Amino acid sequence: EDDSIVALEPRSNETLMRELARAIRRFSAERAREAWCECAMGLDRLEREFFAAPSDDRGPVVLCLRCSCVGAGPLDQHCGARCIPVHLGAEVRAQQLEGKCVDGTLTPDALHRAVENFRAHRTEAGLPHYDLDCYVAGGQVVFTWRPLPA
Repeated sequence: EDDSIVALEPRSNETLMRELARAIRRFSAERAREAWCECAMGLDRLEREFFAAPSDDRGPVVLCLRCSCVGAGPLDQHCGARCIPVHLGAEVRAQQLEGKCVDGTLTPDALHRAVENFRAHRTEAGLPHYDLDCYVAGGQVVFTWRPLPA
């Protein structure tokens, strides 16, 4: 369940570990059969194309769930009012201001934070967050979410 947390100790019961592994496999298999939207981009490319300019000089950097793309600048470049933007730039800027970025570079943590903030704001407003998630693997950042209604 979303609301339950299991605190595992270093030498947890073998039965518990087996049940946990089984639950993870079952969840993975069920999720693999569902439809998901995805937007993937190299982390280096994302930084170079969208975050290389000084933050005062660049437009907002957003992931658009409707268009399944990352872009910078005004949202009217997408579908307009139907777009669902996830603002990425503010989190990267916050990480830079907090000194958490190495040499001012983009970090996976900043992207995860942007996703979590999007989810929290949508939940507070009573709107769906489409299970938006992201992960970074092999130098790629991959955003996944449930399909939006037509």
